[in-house]
Amino acid sequence: TRQGLRFATLLSIPVMAVLAVIPAAMRRFGYDPLIVDQLQGILWWGIIGVPPFLWFTVLRNFVTVLSRPMAVTVIALAALPITFFTNYAFMYGHWGAPNLGVASIGIAAAIFCWAQFLAIAVFVARHRVVRTYRIFGDLLLHDHRLLTDLFRVGWPIAAGYGFESGLFIVSTILIGLFGEAT
Repeated sequence: TRQGLRFATLLSIPVMAVLAVIPAAMRRFGYDPLIVDQLQGILWWGIIGVPPFLWFTVLRNFVTVLSRPMAVTVIALAALPITFFTNYAFMYGHWGAPNLGVASIGIAAAIFCWAQFLAIAVFVARHRVVRTYRIFGDLLLHDHRLLTDLFRVGWPIAAGYGFESGLFIVSTILIGLFGEAT
């Protein structure tokens, strides 16, 4: 799991880079500037949620393997109101938050990812059974063989997730060609 966290950190770099260049690519392909500006706000704010999303995924799978799926369910359900309230606050400027409109979707997503990651990290660090694995100890210790094995076993799974997510992202982006009314 330690190497999984390291791998997730490394993987977050190209994912964030791809997200960062999407608006420029859309401008180049002639998308409506208003749509691109709105998407850019979502993506730029959402990028900061990529590492904690991947870290949460690693810890979620670890906790589930240890027969503690209820913790993951409780964390996921508890984090849902965070998305609702942060979207509402930042989209409309309530409760002292700035009115950011559509960009609030990215902010809410990032906050949601960080909240889930922090919650599961606390669970992993404090649960009497799970903490015995000392997941957060020696995080900087590099195990090249294990990291290579993770890549070899994990890339087909990641490719499947990437393909599935990519289909939704591409279809959403292509819909943008129809203009602001859609």
